Amino acid sequence: MATVNWSNVVPTRRNGSFLLTQVPADVYRMVFDHLPCTTNVDLSTLKIDEIRQYKSDLRVLCLVCRLFYALCSAKLFQCVALDGRSRATDFKTYSTYKWYLKATEGDEAALIHMGHVKSITVASWESQRSDGTWLEPRCKLMLKQMLPACIHLNTLTFTATPVPGRIIETLFCLPHLRNLTFQSCRIGATAYPANHFTVPLKATFPPLEKLAIIRCTIAGIHCAAFVQLASESSSLKSLQVTNREIGLQILERNPNMQLLVLGIPIMANDAHAISKYLNNTPNLSNLTLSNADDEFIPPINLNLHPGALPVLEDLTCCPSLAIRLLITVVDH
Repeated sequence: MATVNWSNVVPTRRNGSFLLTQVPADVYRMVFDHLPCTTNVDLSTLKIDEIRQYKSDLRVLCLVCRLFYALCSAKLFQCVALDGRSRATDFKTYSTYKWYLKATEGDEAALIHMGHVKSITVASWESQRSDGTWLEPRCKLMLKQMLPACIHLNTLTFTATPVPGRIIETLFCLPHLRNLTFQSCRIGATAYPANHFTVPLKATFPPLEKLAIIRCTIAGIHCAAFVQLASESSSLKSLQVTNREIGLQILERNPNMQLLVLGIPIMANDAHAISKYLNNTPNLSNLTLSNADDEFIPPINLNLHPGALPVLEDLTCCPSLAIRLLITVVDH
């Protein structure tokens, strides 16, 4: 059997030896870009159900003919979702796993598709399959080895799932990663020292634009990893964390970071540090402050200079913080 060079194949539409159309492939791509399933898709905002619908529409296009498959398969592999909450997870995870195995065995088509991946969403790894086995070990192995091969990955999301430390180290080697989200996750092992983290030798420090770490349990070593990952990014525009130490350390290490969105929990003794940062962040448009201490503490007084936060559009405070938050305008 002849070897197929998958990277260059764009089949023609034929009836026997006769061409059915001489329309260039680029024209078809322009048409596909205007279809509902491919128009203005922001991979960083898609939820699991939306990814499923998006991929379902693309599969229909891929089944029309070999030409359509060759032109649409790149879009089909842009989003990879591993969802333990779905009844269809057994089949879908197994299909993704087979694709991953083919890539590790050197299958050229699978490797080409791996390079198309731009978004990976992982949810509920600890879910149990119908045969009594667990998804977590399989997904951990697959993702740990898959991430380095996804050279164009720009969006990575974890929800309600344990995240091993090796995956956190891999984040430093993803050259196009821009959106990183962890929500309700257990990150890393608690046995590591609190402040010791060694950056991988092949680290490229991805150009992060958005970092969200919401309601997560994080081992100390990986708190330091997130601080280094974010503070080294000059393109970070959105920082939303519910871990006070991580947020404050990021702002301290990079006080000139020009964020557009900031969400952080604070305490009374954080007022000076937060005030100092807000006075030097003219582009901030969305600010969310939450209470880092459940007990009643003295008022939190933010001292802002005249003209600070000139483009602020949205200020959100949790009720327990709002009644104690004072904002004072002071001269330099």
